[in-house]
Amino acid sequence: MIKRLILLLTLLLCSSTAFAQIASRTAFRVRYGASLPATCNATTGMVFFLNAGAIGLYSCTATDTWAAAGAVSITGTPANNQIAVWTDASTLEGDAALTWTGTVLTLGDATETDHTVLFDGNAVDFYMALDDSDDALQIGLGSTVGTTEFITLTSNRISINNDRGSIGFGIESVGSSVFFNTDGARTTLTLGGTPQTGPLLELHPGIVASSVVTSVGVGFNINADTKTDSGATDPIAIASNVYVGQLTVSDATKVYTTASSLYIENAMAVTGGASITNAYAQWNDAGLSRFDDGIQTGEPDVGGLLSVLYATATVTTSSGSSQTASNLIPAGVFVIGVSTTVETLVTGPAGYDVGDGTTVDLWGNSILVADGTTSDITDFTADGFGQYTAANDVVITTDGVDFTAGQIRITVQYLGITAGVD
Repeated sequence: MIKRLILLLTLLLCSSTAFAQIASRTAFRVRYGASLPATCNATTGMVFFLNAGAIGLYSCTATDTWAAAGAVSITGTPANNQIAVWTDASTLEGDAALTWTGTVLTLGDATETDHTVLFDGNAVDFYMALDDSDDALQIGLGSTVGTTEFITLTSNRISINNDRGSIGFGIESVGSSVFFNTDGARTTLTLGGTPQTGPLLELHPGIVASSVVTSVGVGFNINADTKTDSGATDPIAIASNVYVGQLTVSDATKVYTTASSLYIENAMAVTGGASITNAYAQWNDAGLSRFDDGIQTGEPDVGGLLSVLYATATVTTSSGSSQTASNLIPAGVFVIGVSTTVETLVTGPAGYDVGDGTTVDLWGNSILVADGTTSDITDFTADGFGQYTAANDVVITTDGVDFTAGQIRITVQYLGITAGVD
């Protein structure tokens, strides 16, 4: 009871209208009883008189002379662990629910070690604390600062699960209770679904209805952007937007029938009456699993490379009996074939031939000149496959009168063979 009253008196010292008078005295005293002391002098100062549920404030104005300087009423039935608060201008009352309307609440000072706020739950406790030894603010499980740290804040870092326990972290969203989820037990990060055993990162496109937008991935998207290279190293051995390193699985007994660093299960499918004109498991730029500059297989430091490549050029057929795409066939390749496309209506002759400068119509004879007309392997008049040790031209020749207008695109498909490096 006395401890509680001392706390109330401390609050009173900070708030009473008589504070200015107290500051002018050399001392103050607390008395509990039915009457004031019989004597007082200039050094006695102020007396707080505690009795009958009230605090009386008296001042020694002259020798053995007391004068009332105000009173504060104590109401209610305060109990242990309650905080006394002002309920009006002259009343203090014990209250377990504290309301703070000030601007700054400071716990401790820089000379103390730790400052802790403990939340006593039904089944478990939680703490919020400042660990002054490393100036880290912690939120954790239990009542001991520094153990089972859920969130830790320092001057330059925010850490979640700083103790590396089997603790998950999740962010919910509309339609998904596990939009963003980490699983400490599995060491996984999952977006849009429930964590699975195995993968480090897992993406679920989700079942909530959403718009499919041109050139935007439904489940994962890497946007086109411009990156400024701030590194000093040159040359760069490998530069990539997405890099998949080699994974090595260690086991003494298992047999893996098929393994890959990147696996795409199947082409995109649709249901509900929708249709797809062309469905590919992989589409690099355009076409059926087409790569912009061809495909290479093999290992350059072991068996060399086999490259499936192409070269293309457009010739203008505005005059003469022939037009040449000089050195369109690279040196040291095996030509699979040559195809053409009329990009702009060709005028003059009724048709044209495609050859290599030796055989005029090797890859096509009397191809029609209408805009959009194409030639392919069915137009070859001889064996269009062959090796070219030196660079070679592709020649477009009229099958009659000279050209007067038009454009023809020529494409050469070929194999390149590169020896292994010692």
